[in-house]
Amino acid sequence: MTFALDIGFAAIHLALVLFWPLVLVGIVRRVKARLACRRGLPLLQELTDLLKLFRKGEVIPDTATWVFRLAPWGTWAASALVALMVPTFSWSVPLGAQADFILVIYLLGSSRFLRNLAALDTATAFAGLAASRESFVAALSEPAMVLSLWCAGWVAGTSRIPEMVWRFSEKAAAELSPVHPLILVALVIVAIAENARVPFDDPTTHLELTMIHEAALLEYSGPGLALMQWGAGLHLGLSLALIANLFFPIGLAAPAELGTVPLGLFSFMARTSVLAALLGVLESTMARLRFFRITDWLALSGAAAVLAVIRLVTVGR
Repeated sequence: MTFALDIGFAAIHLALVLFWPLVLVGIVRRVKARLACRRGLPLLQELTDLLKLFRKGEVIPDTATWVFRLAPWGTWAASALVALMVPTFSWSVPLGAQADFILVIYLLGSSRFLRNLAALDTATAFAGLAASRESFVAALSEPAMVLSLWCAGWVAGTSRIPEMVWRFSEKAAAELSPVHPLILVALVIVAIAENARVPFDDPTTHLELTMIHEAALLEYSGPGLALMQWGAGLHLGLSLALIANLFFPIGLAAPAELGTVPLGLFSFMARTSVLAALLGVLESTMARLRFFRITDWLALSGAAAVLAVIRLVTVGR
């Protein structure tokens, strides 16, 4: 019976991490449209677009090599592998024993690395510019992400993300460490930067010179573009799930207890939907920053992470 419950939990988790992020993308778009006094697209429009792209043919640039063809599958596979390590409706995940935060960061970095290699492989000016800019942003954001998750692991007493979520969910709000707000600030800024959202990038822009993430995908079409966009959606969903479960671990389902699953699903969907709506509000109320002003925000995230480290090293939990 326990084995069957574990399989059921894993199946629910897999379905949730693969398709719920597409709904979150729709929520962000819908909130932005409503704030602009427009009706907006359906919440499942992203899924509809992906299905259309999978049915279309693919155009490969003449200069492209096997790297260009491999990158969409590699980026999607890396994001999907991380999705099996980050908790959603329950702190129990299929790859919980391997879910060390260093491995998660490396997998996300490998996804970006493959995407940048594919952009350079096309030998086009805009794609090369996008790869350079994305690498610059990653070089500034990843140290803050490493320090933030390291601090969270120090407070929780473990380096595995599912165990961090479980231990934080067992604590009352008054028992949480004072470094939690600093970690939250750092991770929120890093998540916005890593997902190429406003104010760091504008995913809806049509001006190639101002693009960062989207310019790297200009040469993709058909199934390759679908996998790239799906991987980007997974990345956004994982970022929101990580923030929701590390800092607001409310209503998580207990492993091997079937009766707690409905509450866990509702709680996870509600918390991530609220975060997606807040992201939509942020993107509607802020303008995109000039490229060299991005460093100010990333410096803020780094400073928050460093302050959290200093607090833990000098005072402790």
